[in-house]
Amino acid sequence: MRHIVAMLRQRLLTLSNGQQEEFKLRQIFAEFDANGNGVVTMDELAAMLAALGISVERRFLVALLSHLDTNKSGGVEFEEFRVFICEDPYK
Repeated sequence: MRHIVAMLRQRLLTLSNGQQEEFKLRQIFAEFDANGNGVVTMDELAAMLAALGISVERRFLVALLSHLDTNKSGGVEFEEFRVFICEDPYK
């Protein structure tokens, strides 16, 4: 699971060209929030992983959503996404 999290974070950072500015991160988030409701759902997360070339089993997808959804709302909101991208996991 850690490998998947690290790979996702690295590919999203690459997609942002290393920029961690809120504007750029919001653009990326909006690309994956297909219905525009401000939340990346399980299906949208699966589409995000596929678009980034990351293949995962359903059980890892469920675990990843749980990991990213820190407020346990059932989806990944922008602030959770931003924290995932911007915070150094090694601190």
